[in-house]
Amino acid sequence: MIPSCPVCDERRWDSILHGQAPLNTVTDLHGDGGDRRRMDYHLVRCAACGHLYNRAFDDGLVGAMYTDVPLTNVPVHPSMLTRLQDLSEWLDVDGLSGKNVVEIGCGSGHLARILAMRAAQVRLYEPNRNLRPEMLAEANIQLHQGLFTSDDARDPADLVICRQVLEHVADPLALLRIIRKALRPDGRVYLEVPDAAFIEAHASFSDLHQQHVQYFTIGNLIRLARAAGLHPWRVLSIKDGHDMGVLLQGEPRPDPLSAFPDRSVSESGLAARLAARLAATRRTVAGLRGRIALYGANAYGQSFFNATEGIGRYDHVFDDTQALIGRYGLFGVNTTLPIREPTPEALARCDSVIVCAYLHDTAICERIRGKGFSGRVLTIRPSPLPAGASALTSVYDA
Repeated sequence: MIPSCPVCDERRWDSILHGQAPLNTVTDLHGDGGDRRRMDYHLVRCAACGHLYNRAFDDGLVGAMYTDVPLTNVPVHPSMLTRLQDLSEWLDVDGLSGKNVVEIGCGSGHLARILAMRAAQVRLYEPNRNLRPEMLAEANIQLHQGLFTSDDARDPADLVICRQVLEHVADPLALLRIIRKALRPDGRVYLEVPDAAFIEAHASFSDLHQQHVQYFTIGNLIRLARAAGLHPWRVLSIKDGHDMGVLLQGEPRPDPLSAFPDRSVSESGLAARLAARLAATRRTVAGLRGRIALYGANAYGQSFFNATEGIGRYDHVFDDTQALIGRYGLFGVNTTLPIREPTPEALARCDSVIVCAYLHDTAICERIRGKGFSGRVLTIRPSPLPAGASALTSVYDA
């Protein structure tokens, strides 16, 4: 349990959502079921700074969650690699020539491989044992399979990248202080996290799951970074505001970012809006006829499935990650959905497909239409659909 706010150390909080949530995203269909545990989840809002966090999180479960599980965010579409390339350019990859880079929580290692084309050395820290050294062919990449600790900070870096990691950590300030220690005097840090403002604005219940402990606003993320001795330089909006990135350095800069407020309290009635959106979603799913498949065996899919288990007539979940197909599945209290390949034959047996990997919903819709699927395609995207997405229907508007 987290006793006080990870941003401001306040012990008072307001309850937003309380229940049980799966510890892992997927289950091994051929395993002993030990990866199907459900743990207490308690989303609260700090009474002082407004930070959202899972107060019930048990830091002792980190090993079970991240050590021997399938790799996440493996690029399965050209757009995913394009985003990484765009990020490398935003980070000024050309300026990394002859420099040392550290990436904390590198996932599948694809960004590291892009950076290694310019940097002198890229050191990776990744606890997932399914990322193996032979998957990283570049001679200037060093893989350390474990968490990033103070001992690892002894060899200073010119750039430290911490993408989609800080939200998984019970004590983010402690990690940021280690990162600051690992930085050269003129070095930079890139932090990337989901933006809590997106969840707040759209009451996105599928973004709430056991893997995410912290839900940062830009103000509170910068406040926490400053407390660790890191100062903002540039801010990047990612995936239409779903995520955000901040480039920081050790010395303060006289720029507009200094004006971001420390306090980010929201009076948005989030608890009531989450409950209303969940109820509306269940009504929509209950009204669907025929065979339904989910698409996207990720944390959003797990969260959506658990919220609608027993209501939707689900048979399986599609995913494009080859390592998941046939071996893993999403799981609920009473049901397991095997992960299958979205072949034309498998799609033809479905009446509706609900896209849970909603950050890629337009590309997924285009892909399955190209395979001949003529049924209904719905997305759990909580925000308005983008222009040109006429082939999609929002599950909230169906």
